[in-house]
Amino acid sequence: MMDWQGTRIPPSRLQTIIRDSPATRAYGAGDRRRLPRSLATSFEGYLRARLAAPLGTLEEIVAFLKGCRYVKDREVFGRDEVWLHPEDFERAREGDCEDHALWAWVRLVGLGLDARFTAGLHQGGGHAWVTLYRPTGVAVCETTGRKSGRYLYAVGETAAYEPVWSADREARFYWHGPRS
Repeated sequence: MMDWQGTRIPPSRLQTIIRDSPATRAYGAGDRRRLPRSLATSFEGYLRARLAAPLGTLEEIVAFLKGCRYVKDREVFGRDEVWLHPEDFERAREGDCEDHALWAWVRLVGLGLDARFTAGLHQGGGHAWVTLYRPTGVAVCETTGRKSGRYLYAVGETAAYEPVWSADREARFYWHGPRS
């Protein structure tokens, strides 16, 4: 059974476990406020994003995502892993799974929902999505729609998603994966 709640973990410890490098997430030196110093400051910055599209419901967020293009980082940046800031994703309307998920996470948190950006595995391969914690249960918000064309799954509906770590609406981090 998957641990969808996770265990709180200090961001510095998580950064060490997942071998995260802020340089991996950086995509340009033109805007100094966008250059991440740590996992924690990156996520705090994402939550401060000033997003322009006036979206007030989950359905409107999904409609926006349906109009976005999935594109691998290598194609756009010539590197395997680059994380777009949600403001830049909203303007470009293209990116890979973590870009879609970060934008959607910021939007859903802005609606007051209990949402987490989640990184983990989908059918054994690395992936990112948003996990929603609702009174009716935990749901996966598949922000790219690439996996089946659907955007929302109750956790009991699919075993394809395996959370490894997540960040909540307060930029607190959780470990879901194997014991660290």
